[in-house]
Amino acid sequence: MTVERCGENLANINQITLALPSTIYGGEVDAATGEGQQVWKSVTLDGTECWYTWGVNTNSATVTGFYTYDINDYSVDGDDNDKLICSAMQHTAADIWGGRDTGISFAAGDSRYLIYCVTTDTLSDATDDKKAIASFKTILADLYAAGTPVQIAYKLKEPVPFTAAGAQPIIALSGTNTLLTDADSVSVSGRADLIHIIRKMQEK
Repeated sequence: MTVERCGENLANINQITLALPSTIYGGEVDAATGEGQQVWKSVTLDGTECWYTWGVNTNSATVTGFYTYDINDYSVDGDDNDKLICSAMQHTAADIWGGRDTGISFAAGDSRYLIYCVTTDTLSDATDDKKAIASFKTILADLYAAGTPVQIAYKLKEPVPFTAAGAQPIIALSGTNTLLTDADSVSVSGRADLIHIIRKMQEK
């Protein structure tokens, strides 16, 4: 990410390039110190996760539900549990626990896990629970290999701190200052230069 600062003379431009340690999905970073916090996380499902099932068609004649404890660092504060985005399956506020309906969701109780429920006929082999899990993992693996993986994004339970390289103080130029950034937004705070103010007062 970059931050450009220019004064009234547009030829006088100073550019600060911040190198993030990794791709940050939602968060903030201080351009002057490089300190930041990641508040969202993105995960790619590739079939290597440890999946379980409540059973083939256990709570629905046409749906089988799967769940994994591998993803458990999500926030359940307020409506954060509803802030789940999936590239292949629509998040639902309905109760899909146990495979009651298709959809993707998070468990909201003390035990944390990702729930992913699909129509049973999408599984290549659902003759028993073990084969159903293997079939579901194969679906995820095939999509990953094809370059169209199932990806989810969610709000973290605890923000993850990070430090961006290249940070430096942003010193104001004479006149009006304009800040431009290729990030979502940039905020600016300042303080009075007391020495400058005193000198101006003494000149009067």
